[in-house]
Amino acid sequence: MAILLIDALFWIASASAGPVWLSSVLFPKADLTKRVWHSPWLSLPWALGFAILVLPRLAWWLGLFVNPSLSAQHLTEQFSTADNFILLWYYILGFDIIVFQVIYKDCIQRDALAFEITIWALVTALCAPVGWLGYTLLRELAQPTEKQD
Repeated sequence: MAILLIDALFWIASASAGPVWLSSVLFPKADLTKRVWHSPWLSLPWALGFAILVLPRLAWWLGLFVNPSLSAQHLTEQFSTADNFILLWYYILGFDIIVFQVIYKDCIQRDALAFEITIWALVTALCAPVGWLGYTLLRELAQPTEKQD
């Protein structure tokens, strides 16, 4: 793929995520934000972008993970090209959205403070695995323990 096309795809993917994240940071309890995060189609742009980009190269993608030379160095080499990195970028953005969607729905269901939702949105947008880990651990620690007779 030409580098200009890859740059365009990168900025389209990134810019389309911006309003979604911005709404959850600035207006986490607004009706529009709730509708957006409760939509089953929210991650569709990134999933669709990833599918369109990966399907012509599906054998290569699947081969990455069943390769006998699978190593950090091998994956670094594979994703160091713009053509391959853009696939990873769509994957990451879609993953971040899906992770926060679960967190957001739980926060709304338990009527969490807007500030808490904002914090989780920021952490998850920047590093979804850390956001998920932190949210899950704190959620479990906050659960009342059941008394055993």
